[in-house]
Amino acid sequence: MTSSQVAEHAGVSQSAVSRTFTPGASISSKTRQKVLASAKVLGYRPNAIARSLITNRSRIIAVVMAYLENLFYPDVLEELGRALAAENYHLLLFTGFMDRDSDPVFDQLMQYRVDGIILASTSLSSELSEECASAGIPVVLFNRTTERDAVSSVTTRNREGGKRIAEFLVAGGHKSFGYIAGLENSSTNRDRHQGYVEGLAGHGITEIAYEIGNYSRPKRKLRRA
Repeated sequence: MTSSQVAEHAGVSQSAVSRTFTPGASISSKTRQKVLASAKVLGYRPNAIARSLITNRSRIIAVVMAYLENLFYPDVLEELGRALAAENYHLLLFTGFMDRDSDPVFDQLMQYRVDGIILASTSLSSELSEECASAGIPVVLFNRTTERDAVSSVTTRNREGGKRIAEFLVAGGHKSFGYIAGLENSSTNRDRHQGYVEGLAGHGITEIAYEIGNYSRPKRKLRRA
């Protein structure tokens, strides 16, 4: 079924059918009800892909998440999906990589003509970031930072958080200190570690045990840095 057939059945113009299925478009309640009734009888559903070819917008936001076993990220995904739906956007989830750029999934997600890309705890290489910028596709890093102008980022104040933890431990009278890194090369880890070291250094403490955990569960013996 096509929108033209729905328009003919409902006795309205094709643009009225288009406005009926466009959120926020101006159309009378009477006309809208006529279009919806005809669409139901004919079994018509708007073709989002066809519409994207006309408008050059898919209203799809690609979300690349590195690992969903972290219970923080399903909550983030739920809130993000709710916020995007309120703006009439749809979320398309891809699985990325914790320990390297998510370049391998780039070609796959670009096949969907996405209007934007959100990378959670993963990143794109500088080359692909520039390619997205040239194509006019905004890229936002979540829980990661970058120095590249082509990419925006949203994250917590990890450096300040690391410093506050150090202050808390010192205030508790602790004398021996250690740090277990998650992913050592991530901006999140670097900022937390830097703040932690700075916080302890402010109290004359420089001896800190250090180990890379990579978010694994097995216990490891700390080595002195």
